[in-house]
Amino acid sequence: MKTAELRQKFLKFFESKGHQIVPSSSLVPHDDPTLLFTNAGMNQFKDVFLGFDKRPYNRATTAQKCVRAGGKHNDLENVGYTARHHTFFEMMGNFSFGDYFKHDAIKFAWEFLTSPEWLNLPKEKLLATVYAEDDEAYNIWLNEIGLPAEKIIRIGDNKGGRYASDNFWQMGDTGPCGPCTEIFYDHGEHIWGGPPGSAEEDGDRYIEIWNNVFMQFNRDEAGNMNPLPKPSVDTGMGLERMAAVMQHVNSNYEIDLFENLLKAAARETGVAFSMEIPSLKVIADHIRACSFLIADGVMPSNEGRGYVLRRIIRRAVRHGYKLGQKSAFFYKLVPDLVKEMGDAYPELKEKQTHIMEALRGEEARFAQTLETGMVLFENAVNSIEKDWVWAQLPTLDIPDLTEKLNSRIAQQTQLKEMQLKDLNPELFQDGGRFYKSVLKGFEDAYDTVKIQFAQDFSGGISIYTASKVPVRFFPIQLNKEILLFINYQPQGTYHFALNKNSWRNFFANPEVEKEICDSIVHYLLKENGLSEVPKLLKGEHIFKLYDTYGFPYDLTADMARELGIELDEEGFNREMEAQRARARAAQNFKADTQLAYEGQDTEFTGYTERKTEAKILALYKGSEPVDELAEGDSGAVVLDRTPFYAESGGQIGDVGYISAGGNRFEVRDTQKIKAAVHGQFGIVVSGRLKVGDSITAEIDNDIRNANMRNHSATHLMHKALRDVLGSHVEQKGSLVTAEVTRFDISHPQAVSAEEIAEVERRVNAAILANVEVKAALMSMEDAQKTGAMMLFGEKYGDEVRVLQMGDFSTELCGGTHVSRTGDIGLFKIISEGGIAAGIRRIEAITGLNALKWAQGQERLVRDIIGEVKAQTEKDVLAKIQAHAAQSKALEKELAKAKAELAVHAGAKLLDNAKDLGAAKLVVAQIDAEAGALRDIVTDLAGKSDNAVILLAAVNDGKASLCAGVSKPLTAKVKAGDLVKFVAEQIGGKGGGRPDLAQAGGTEVDKLPEALNSVADWIKKLL
Repeated sequence: MKTAELRQKFLKFFESKGHQIVPSSSLVPHDDPTLLFTNAGMNQFKDVFLGFDKRPYNRATTAQKCVRAGGKHNDLENVGYTARHHTFFEMMGNFSFGDYFKHDAIKFAWEFLTSPEWLNLPKEKLLATVYAEDDEAYNIWLNEIGLPAEKIIRIGDNKGGRYASDNFWQMGDTGPCGPCTEIFYDHGEHIWGGPPGSAEEDGDRYIEIWNNVFMQFNRDEAGNMNPLPKPSVDTGMGLERMAAVMQHVNSNYEIDLFENLLKAAARETGVAFSMEIPSLKVIADHIRACSFLIADGVMPSNEGRGYVLRRIIRRAVRHGYKLGQKSAFFYKLVPDLVKEMGDAYPELKEKQTHIMEALRGEEARFAQTLETGMVLFENAVNSIEKDWVWAQLPTLDIPDLTEKLNSRIAQQTQLKEMQLKDLNPELFQDGGRFYKSVLKGFEDAYDTVKIQFAQDFSGGISIYTASKVPVRFFPIQLNKEILLFINYQPQGTYHFALNKNSWRNFFANPEVEKEICDSIVHYLLKENGLSEVPKLLKGEHIFKLYDTYGFPYDLTADMARELGIELDEEGFNREMEAQRARARAAQNFKADTQLAYEGQDTEFTGYTERKTEAKILALYKGSEPVDELAEGDSGAVVLDRTPFYAESGGQIGDVGYISAGGNRFEVRDTQKIKAAVHGQFGIVVSGRLKVGDSITAEIDNDIRNANMRNHSATHLMHKALRDVLGSHVEQKGSLVTAEVTRFDISHPQAVSAEEIAEVERRVNAAILANVEVKAALMSMEDAQKTGAMMLFGEKYGDEVRVLQMGDFSTELCGGTHVSRTGDIGLFKIISEGGIAAGIRRIEAITGLNALKWAQGQERLVRDIIGEVKAQTEKDVLAKIQAHAAQSKALEKELAKAKAELAVHAGAKLLDNAKDLGAAKLVVAQIDAEAGALRDIVTDLAGKSDNAVILLAAVNDGKASLCAGVSKPLTAKVKAGDLVKFVAEQIGGKGGGRPDLAQAGGTEVDKLPEALNSVADWIKKLL
């Protein structure tokens, strides 16, 4: 059965059962700010289920477009590598709004799936799950449907809490919820996996094809489950999954729809078609998501939904590049998609040209940096080993040595000899700090010295002089420019050489650099008990790919995953935060160069108006003046009149829209081009704008109101800080946004918790007073007589604006503010810290943001009370202290027990060792914590001179391994090789020293077989 036929059959079946066929809603949920994209069939009916909306029907059926590629619901990283993950998918659904319930929902599903008239699936291939406490659903399956009891599986609370279950659906912490029953299809014994609820449930044998959600209860804030007066049904059937079942294939990518798209992807990338190429699957999947998103109005951009779209497009283009396609190809797949899905979704046909143009434009933009970015990525991958070396080795710091050498640096130009008998010779022994100092490089300053490098770095660097006498040098970096190389002779004489040139010059020869790195790696792996260098791509490289070459994080993660490399996400986030800090300091869309504008000034109407009729005086694309801006163009607009506040005095610029009929320009920032000229920076989202057009300029009221609350609160906070901390407090910087007000002050020490509380008390008292906020223009001289302070350090003219909030605050300020202090709402300081010597930074929130923060704190306290089982908030601290004391005592008891267990277990295991002639072999899985394995193995290895030991333990679904080899045997058998051999069989990795090594793995079911393979492997080595 073709996918299109299956889609139509589903809708026709439920139409025959009295359901209204409702068209798919847009992928952009316009009325639900909680969702990035539509990700389920019930999204468009959410208000109906909640009782906020009523439709002329109480039964509905849909084929709903869905995307899961951003936010909480994100399948992007798995697409192409699994049988069933997609960015775009279709969810077939039938819904009852207070009409039928469990009996009919289950019967409808069973009839559609098994009736010869419809899908005619073999009944013996199906099984069902129900919520453990849902006896009603269980009995319907057993007594009315006739499903055998062994094929009805009860699933309890398996997600860590009451009602936290795969078979209990909840819209949120409160609201409609209820049990669900799912139908699974058995692909057969030839596919690995177990039924739901079993240890093997993650396998592919049993696949969920249907889910009936029974909205039966309304969960209140106390957690009580109150029966709904009109229970409802929300059903979901994944179209692609069901198509795979009907077409007798095990992967969604093998169904007819995807097969044709995969062949199209192969055609456009120039590779032979094969189902075994993940990149073709990625491209075929992504063309669906991208085309449907563009058809629903999403365009590639750097934020929100547009950025998710950009990520998907660039991921597809990169996979084409991987297959060898260096030219634009992705947009050419749109006609193939329209052929497959255009009849079901006419918007694809209607907007085919628009979709292709949008994709081709994004491909062209990415092509400009893709190849260079790929080279950077490859170079970064190749530098992983070296980066790890430099990070592992600390620089040597011995004060007495440094002091002696610093006094002679200026005179040292050749090799000298020096007795350093006051230094501890043990420093030069194995494990000494000289061995752990970093080799940053060495420039040969002497023509008579020939450099060669030892294979084993533990012996240092072999340097042969002109007389062919070999000596050993150990490198120590004293600072960035000067290297000390010390040679330790057995007689106790130390020679040193100073290199006054930059060490970086040494790395002019890549082969020499690699030889050095290889030697150091060998030594470091031995010192750290590792078998290989950890593969970790540094955050700075990931960020550069993102920031300079347009590689989204998950695109880099995708490439790294193919090479078995992990990403330094923490380092990347640090780089991102640093960039955000730079951006906050110099705001988005701020012109890099001054715009050449010589026209009239802008009349600012924003103190009294939020919406203004105006005329376009000038347009800019980049920094160049133009006569018009077309759809998709970024630029700046200058108006004769504007309500948009231009960034000044710490307050960010307004955002909003400039419109003229269907022509619409999204204002994303407002900056001053000149002192009295406002520039609205943004992008044309529809139509075009021309110089001379009459337009309507309207700010975003919600953001403006939030800005005003935070700005006015900053004035009150400044006054309160001076009153509480002292008159020495001065403003040193500020940023006022809709989310937060950030205020930097001069203060020599941290602001105490008591002082913060007093500042908050004073500010909130001023807010509760609800005094009028008055603004008046006056001369600077008159303003100074009022005692007004200049809050934001702006440059003012002869006439200034004085802002007064009753007796609480009088400031000079040109920003926008609330009408009365009561409009600010709750005020809360959320952070305080030092940013420089004598400078403290305070961040505060107001209004709904403060309320949201307080509610979050309240939830946290409730959770803590529940976790520690306290009666009231007053009991929490005592409970935590009691738990801590108890935990410490238990840890001591546990450590003692583990030590005793190690002794007893070790003796018993060694007694039962397998005699291989040259060695005694101990291989076992034991009941122990991962950390105890090392102690047991060490104890065993110490009791024999010919033991090979491998112990395994399983905890929390993961296997831990530890191998030990008696030292006399390490020439033949190495623990690191042994543990790696076993770990690779259970989906893990690891390594260590020849005599002791550790590893782990996630495929626990393969552990017994892996352990059984050890004896034969060892025999081959002996």
